[in-house]
Amino acid sequence: MEVAGAEFLTVPEVAKLLRVTTFTIRSWILQRRIPFIKPAGRILFNRAAVNQWLEERAVPARTKQ
Repeated sequence: MEVAGAEFLTVPEVAKLLRVTTFTIRSWILQRRIPFIKPAGRILFNRAAVNQWLEERAVPARTKQ
């Protein structure tokens, strides 16, 4: 689904993208751990917001000391 240049993903699409189960995604939704929108009662994810969410959780590599 695409609206005004933004790409939206469904629960199964995000689960596949993140390589987790749909159960995990739904659990994260209930815990408000992942950004989502709920237009007309349907849960969707803005791909850009999911990508940003992932980047914010990246663990930097150690540098030599």
